[in-house]
Amino acid sequence: MIGVGAFMIFYGAKFIKWVFGIIIFLTVQAFMFGITYSYGYLDPGQLFATESVDGKSGVIAIIALVVSVVLGVIAAWYLTQSVSKVFLVVLAFQNGCILGFMILALLPNPLD
Repeated sequence: MIGVGAFMIFYGAKFIKWVFGIIIFLTVQAFMFGITYSYGYLDPGQLFATESVDGKSGVIAIIALVVSVVLGVIAAWYLTQSVSKVFLVVLAFQNGCILGFMILALLPNPLD
């Protein structure tokens, strides 16, 4: 764990844009397929139960896939352009809180 931590300290900051972009891309994917399912355009159970994709559900699945990939790439590219300005501050605060909770968990509770 110390070795992984040392690696992330010196080289992890170079990958933060990629990680953030992947998170945004996957979030857009989940959001788009959630919308198609919520409005009843696409039923994944019916789509994956059949051996072949055809008809209305197949066309909607392909359209949803293409639209979600395009929107995901655009959102990931646009939001990674400002990652160093906004996201790193939020990420540093979050990591500081997690580290603080981990240290506090090691201390004995005086109320017990």
